[in-house]
Amino acid sequence: MLVGGGIVLIQNSWVQTKITQKIAKNLSKDLQTDITIGKVDIGFFKRLELEDVLIKDRLGDTLIYSKLIRTRIDTLKFKNRQIVLKELDFYNNR
Repeated sequence: MLVGGGIVLIQNSWVQTKITQKIAKNLSKDLQTDITIGKVDIGFFKRLELEDVLIKDRLGDTLIYSKLIRTRIDTLKFKNRQIVLKELDFYNNR
């Protein structure tokens, strides 16, 4: 029952967003720059959508801003902490 509940939670966009925002915060700290992601939607571990993505350099200049990034996930290897993307599409960039 606990595993089933975990699977349902991880498919929830709100939960996915909170997890991804924590990862972005850790990356920001490690890279000494700002990385923010507004919303995340992962569909059956094959489709990933990121909304309001902002990545700045160490001087605070914007490297990437995209209202929406869509990708298809080819391979997920949790043990190796590896994700292989098949496609990467950016929409409404600045």
